[in-house]
Amino acid sequence: MKLKHSEAFRIMPYKCPKCGFVEYIWNSRDGLTPFSIKCIKKGCDSLADHVFPHVMNKDEEFTRLAPRNIDRYFVTMSWRQARSIAKDRIQNAVEYGYLDPQIDYVETIEKLTESIYGEGHAPCIIPAEQYKSTVH
Repeated sequence: MKLKHSEAFRIMPYKCPKCGFVEYIWNSRDGLTPFSIKCIKKGCDSLADHVFPHVMNKDEEFTRLAPRNIDRYFVTMSWRQARSIAKDRIQNAVEYGYLDPQIDYVETIEKLTESIYGEGHAPCIIPAEQYKSTVH
């Protein structure tokens, strides 16, 4: 099987420039991954950036190893996950005064869900426990 994306089924390292925390996320799909993700280290409010294996002193083969001790996984986002993200974003936007509370919630949620979901190729990060319960 020929893969479409070079980061398909690889360990993707992300490093936070603020706190230095490094997280390895398994890309469980033949799809692209984000350049940056939210740093998960407690107390850090920064974005962690994808770093290439050689920067982490890892060879290319390292990224092809089967995931062990991986806490999170990239999966293809479901419509339900996109809708949940859309609802959270709209709620936050209203709460922080970026959106008028009188908006048409149903229409706004629907449009934002479509934008987030795209053509069904968007990545979503899930915890290892959730991934393992769906695969096994």
